[in-house]
Amino acid sequence: MTCAPAGLRSVTLTGMGNVGDDDFDHVVLERSREVPVLVDFWAPWCGPCRVIGPILERIADDMAGQVELVKLNVDESPIAAARFRIQSIPAVKLFIEGQVAGEFVGAIPEPTIRAFLEEHLPSAARVQAALAAERLAAGDGEGARAAALAALAAGSSPAADLVMARLALAGRDFDGALAHAQNVPAAAAEWDTAQAIAAAAELGREAVLAGDPASLRARIARNPPGELADAFALAVHRLLDGAPTAALDDLLALVERDRRWRDEAARRAMLTIFSLVGVRSPLADEYRKRLSLLL
Repeated sequence: MTCAPAGLRSVTLTGMGNVGDDDFDHVVLERSREVPVLVDFWAPWCGPCRVIGPILERIADDMAGQVELVKLNVDESPIAAARFRIQSIPAVKLFIEGQVAGEFVGAIPEPTIRAFLEEHLPSAARVQAALAAERLAAGDGEGARAAALAALAAGSSPAADLVMARLALAGRDFDGALAHAQNVPAAAAEWDTAQAIAAAAELGREAVLAGDPASLRARIARNPPGELADAFALAVHRLLDGAPTAALDDLLALVERDRRWRDEAARRAMLTIFSLVGVRSPLADEYRKRLSLLL
């Protein structure tokens, strides 16, 4: 059942959980970048609206923390109603990241509404994986690990496996890095980066066998510019220590010294780093250009 709003009488509705023309962007669009927001477009004269309203409120209470419910009176807020092309009510729209992620019209049954939300809301694994990536980017390794483990406990999560693989690589746990990288399926968006982590883990094993950074620097200093193998291992150590720019500088110097050394190992290592930092990132773009000038 639906009703067609056509400029009928307006009844003022006040209280928490309501939104209007003036605050829609803040209450709905901006807030939906933090938590999904379900908007019930309704009117007091609409019978089906009075049926579905309590159902939506009950579901929102049950799913507190996963979704927030707000109500918009289409009589009082005609601009927002027109903006989102509301032609019949009740109309319910789910906003995620500032966009309409799903919608339905009419007083549909409660199980159908719950199924709608389950289909469109981010899973617990996805939410925790996103949190893990944010914490890793902020330099909070322990927080990233906790969130990634929570994501993996909630279900399969290539993004969480990727975070765990990065953490393991930085900790020189090469077996762990490979294991988590191999958990990422080929169809996942994270697969290319996972393959780069696996390649970096193999490079890391070799670098550790060649010596610790202090020993490598000492050997290079005794006979500058040092053996190619020592310089290569030191570049990999710098990558593992979280200094990709320094690693790329070292590898670029190796390409200049002997680009064909060990089947172009330095160039291939640079490509691995490009994938790790983002193939279209400013850092990768800069060193890709510098590499092309040498080649």
